[in-house]
Amino acid sequence: MAQTLGTRLSARDAARFVGRARELAQLEALLDADGRASVVLLHGPAGLGKSALVRELARRARTRGWTPFALDARDLAPVAAALEEALSPALRCDRPLVMLDSWERVSALDSHLRGALLPQLPAEAIVVLATRRQPGPGWFSGGWEHVVLDLPLAPLSAGEADALLDARGVRAPAQRVATADWARGSPLALALAAEAGGVPAGGVPAGGVPAGALADEGPPGVADQLLQRLLDAQPEGEERSVLAVAALAHVTTPELIEAALPGIDSERAFAWLRAHPSAEPLREGVMLHDLVGRVLRADLRRRTPELERDLRRRLVDALYERAAGGGFMRFTRDLQHLVQDPAIRWGFAWDASGRYRIDSPRAGDVDEIAAGGGRAALEWLHSGQRYFAQAPERVTVVRGQDDAVAGYGIAVTPANAPRFVEEDPVLGPRVRHAREHFPGGDAVIWRQAIDLTHARVSQVTALIGMAGIIGSGLENPAAAYLPIARTDAAAQAFSAACGATGIEELAAELGGVVAECHLLDYGPGGLLAAQRATVYRELGLPAPPPPRAPLRFEEVRDALRHYGSPAALAAGPLAPEQGTLAARARCARERIDAALRDGFGPSREDQQLREALVRGYIEPAPTHELAARELNLSRTAYFRRLRHAVERVAAQLGEG
Repeated sequence: MAQTLGTRLSARDAARFVGRARELAQLEALLDADGRASVVLLHGPAGLGKSALVRELARRARTRGWTPFALDARDLAPVAAALEEALSPALRCDRPLVMLDSWERVSALDSHLRGALLPQLPAEAIVVLATRRQPGPGWFSGGWEHVVLDLPLAPLSAGEADALLDARGVRAPAQRVATADWARGSPLALALAAEAGGVPAGGVPAGGVPAGALADEGPPGVADQLLQRLLDAQPEGEERSVLAVAALAHVTTPELIEAALPGIDSERAFAWLRAHPSAEPLREGVMLHDLVGRVLRADLRRRTPELERDLRRRLVDALYERAAGGGFMRFTRDLQHLVQDPAIRWGFAWDASGRYRIDSPRAGDVDEIAAGGGRAALEWLHSGQRYFAQAPERVTVVRGQDDAVAGYGIAVTPANAPRFVEEDPVLGPRVRHAREHFPGGDAVIWRQAIDLTHARVSQVTALIGMAGIIGSGLENPAAAYLPIARTDAAAQAFSAACGATGIEELAAELGGVVAECHLLDYGPGGLLAAQRATVYRELGLPAPPPPRAPLRFEEVRDALRHYGSPAALAAGPLAPEQGTLAARARCARERIDAALRDGFGPSREDQQLREALVRGYIEPAPTHELAARELNLSRTAYFRRLRHAVERVAAQLGEG
């Protein structure tokens, strides 16, 4: 038989198909006579190779006597008649394999497809819907749940990515590793990068791009091709700005759009974003798929760097304001997403690609970890094994897509550390140091953080860091004690970038590996303020000062008691840290005077409170008993009124 252009095209496509053995095994099993499903819902973000997988299935099905019918929803009008006409040939076939690609374009026809068209297909028919969006609930009710296979598509594994690049002509192993690191399992990104010659093994050429941008950049010219393929059509005007916000933010909400883009209809903009094929629902907002977000960020930096800087500043301010009002666990991840410094992201970030996930320890994890470790790794594992058995809630395990252990960490706070920590020669001294230097207990202390992947670029350590912070239960940690291997250049760079300092007496050595302990004091405002300051530093801007901690009743009362003592006022919380003693005392007294002026109204009750405060502290009577007698009050009534007046001043000082 003479070869046609179509057969040649199919042969070349087949030769370039790599990986997906697990998914193909599931799909090919459906071709058997007793296949357990008739409808496959193949879903995943753009660029993961859904179309390529469906084409490979069609080739294999054809050799087994099936008749493939490939339909692309981009060619269909979103009306029932168009779908009926396109499916009509499959109704007259014994073993049709119907493949509906880009189904998200016409997903409004879900009900019509289920109710009117699929029931007419032959009993042996198999239907594959490839879509960027999660399947609707209608596919899992009304009996369909018995014939549907829900098949989410994950990124390619490291081995599959390496094989794809090798098949595409990227021969140098180091270059394949660098390219796979950049593509993060996206077949589309891998293929386009291979066509451009791959990512240089030494890192992506920056070309003047900020250091933090390197993780997003690809080979020259690839970003435009990726955007065209991922977005189908690049939005313009207001929609482009909304997509830019979503690319920079971890989770985008109407409130965040309003803060970043004042003047637009944030609800309407959010509705458009929520319907975008690359957006996935998360919490009360949406999140862009990792690859789309990375490419959009790179494109934004390249085309409009000033807009990127302005949006990032607006976003970090909005998130910080919301985080300071509560909800630290949520917002610390969102704030960290805006940090670009790769040295910091190595040790503290969230894995948006989905390659790894955080889990609790399971039976058998210790044996699995031990099987893959050398002498030093075994000694560190065995020294911390008690935590797996007796305090598993203090252990974080990171698992890969295959559920294998990719890394683990052990972290505590002074409050949640198990009792046996005092017997631990590694963690015990660190906990005692934290109790002494951070009496409030707002410190997260790591014993060890172990990445078992040995990959050049890995999100494992970053996930262990993030899990330790979030799992601490602290509202806003004041400090972190970091385990930094003396010979680990990436760990040392992370510590330096964060501004941590080593504490020599807290270092520990096991198996010839020295783990230094570096103290990261987040300073006034805690971790949240430090995260905002990091983003501002990357933008080349001075960080806004963190808000003053709320004044306690006792602090305000003591300041009022010492109203006439310059030395005591200058040393108190109402005075600035800089300046002469007289200047600091004057500033504190001016704050008190302003609170007395603005904190009490003209009403009789307010004036009585103010009088009690003046005679008690500002222009004090010789004794409180004399002040009470002067104001015609019983001793109990006087002190009650004095306390209410101090509370009023404290509230006024807090607002100022």
